[in-house]
Amino acid sequence: MILSGSREISLTETVEILAKATGASTKIKEVSVEEYANQASQKDGQSYGSGDLATKWATAFEGVKEGSASVVTSDLRELLGREPESFEVTVEKMAREARK
Repeated sequence: MILSGSREISLTETVEILAKATGASTKIKEVSVEEYANQASQKDGQSYGSGDLATKWATAFEGVKEGSASVVTSDLRELLGREPESFEVTVEKMAREARK
């Protein structure tokens, strides 16, 4: 079972949706796996996917870029018994809640 919304949303669209919901000026900058892994925050970081794992973690984004995460199924709709709310609606609700 794969739970998804009813449509594919690109990374660019995701950034636009997040910017609209938060009112933040947001940009996306594509970098290579090596550039990502060599950022100070990743190279010397203590968070999940940083340090020695930064290069491996960055390759996940290569898969996303190639469409590996672009799966749309009806499983969530069938499980809920209704159409799931849109990503835009969910993000807007989350942003509104975060502002409280």
